[in-house]
Amino acid sequence: MVTSIGIAGSYAYRGVTKPEPLPPPVDPYLAYRTAVNQSLLAPEILHHALSLGAIGSGLPYGWQFKTVSLQGDTINLTAERTPDGQRTVIMSWLKQYPQLLPYSQVSLESLSMTIPLLQTLQKWHDKIMPIEPSLSSVIDTQVALGWQMTDLTTDNGLVSITSRWTATKETALSELVSFHQMVSQLPVTITQLDITPSGTVGYFNIQIRFALMGQNKRFIMKKYMKWIVLCVVTLPAIGYLFYPQSSAPTPVPPVSQYQSIATSSLPEPPQSHPSIVIKLDSNAEKIIQKSMSWFKEN
Repeated sequence: MVTSIGIAGSYAYRGVTKPEPLPPPVDPYLAYRTAVNQSLLAPEILHHALSLGAIGSGLPYGWQFKTVSLQGDTINLTAERTPDGQRTVIMSWLKQYPQLLPYSQVSLESLSMTIPLLQTLQKWHDKIMPIEPSLSSVIDTQVALGWQMTDLTTDNGLVSITSRWTATKETALSELVSFHQMVSQLPVTITQLDITPSGTVGYFNIQIRFALMGQNKRFIMKKYMKWIVLCVVTLPAIGYLFYPQSSAPTPVPPVSQYQSIATSSLPEPPQSHPSIVIKLDSNAEKIIQKSMSWFKEN
């Protein structure tokens, strides 16, 4: 009876003290996903910058285009009234472009247009690309087009890396089209943009700060490090098991210092033969003697 009560109590205790569930795993890509979801789409910024720059270049007499700039999640055009400018003139001009009226504000001294930017890099939420060779390709192309590159910085995250740089040039607005094509398929955003007239007709001082996000190499190495270590450890062991081994060496018996070593018998030396003596007959001896005496006389 007591045993039954104890068993029932243990089951009841286990039911009351259930272990707390484990917390959900942390997403290592959370910072990257947040960044791409909040970063503005560079092609949209460049498209509106080109449009506003063209609008500013076509303002009516008395109103001077000052700048196109990126302000948060909007892109703005600013123009100022000259001493000869009239408000009625700018209002009549705006009525010819009714699509601009919702984004325009006219005061006594200035005109401003503010266009909201709606698109982000959200399509990169579930994918990430290596930072290279895309970064070097984009920068090299911009340099080849005559842009000056400055303030190149790199921010390393756990799994991602963000590279930023500033491109500056006095050029025509049409070059923004080449930038649009260059970054349209990359996770690139723009964090700063300023366009001002340079004083030369049709030319502007343009400064753009880009940011490219991609995979951190160190995270890739860390991710696959356990497999690399496993291969380094196991491959030599596998090779040792399957490598053909030679037979064990035969031990050599030690040789004592005073032990005689048996050698094979040497062959007998060759026997000497008697020298050969050449005997001359009497006629040969006479001929040799006459020859010798003749050489002595002469």
